[in-house]
Amino acid sequence: MTDPGRHDAVHTHTGRGLPPGDDSPAADVASGIGLRDRKKRQTRQAIYDAAMALFLAKGYTATTIREIAAAAGVATRTFFAYFETKEALLFEHYEPAFASLPVRLSGRPDDQSALQALRAWLIEDILDAPPIDPRLDAFAFALADEVPAVAMRLNRISDRIETHLARGLAQDLNSPPGDPTPHIAAAATVAALYKSSIFEDGAATAREETLANLDRALFLIEHGIAGIAGVAGRP
Repeated sequence: MTDPGRHDAVHTHTGRGLPPGDDSPAADVASGIGLRDRKKRQTRQAIYDAAMALFLAKGYTATTIREIAAAAGVATRTFFAYFETKEALLFEHYEPAFASLPVRLSGRPDDQSALQALRAWLIEDILDAPPIDPRLDAFAFALADEVPAVAMRLNRISDRIETHLARGLAQDLNSPPGDPTPHIAAAATVAALYKSSIFEDGAATAREETLANLDRALFLIEHGIAGIAGVAGRP
């Protein structure tokens, strides 16, 4: 029986994630990063690299946290100091992009709607950004269909996106406290992201098709919001 998460071939994709930074000592000095922080970053990277190698060699479900820690040369308790679960490793390379979304939404210009800011984020920080790890571009999202714990982790990520977007939509709509409209629209938008293949394998879905699906979904949602609330943009 094939282990869920085992990929015999490694596919190279484009887009998704953010480019890795300069990990040299000189770069750390220039950015004010101390020796302790550098060591922590190296340990985190070692755990991540060990996990990815094991996932691809043995399969996700067959790999244990104890094996990951041993391969990284750290104690099991050290693993948990950096990652709360094995599932957290799968989406580690997306974290910088996910962290940038609330910043982009809160700092958007007055003439840019929350949905427009979301679209810019999806294109610049997800779709067109250089890949961090081509081995895992679509690997983690595919596992969500096979491993319940991974699906739960992905749901938590979706909830984060939905929460940030709902706040932005509430500003656009000048919604009173307790108004469910921003949350309904945000939930519909997040669902549309997956239907538009924005997080799927770039080899399976052409970029132009992905963008067309995304724009179609955002168009319907934006006009639906305007129709329900009677507001076309930010006041």
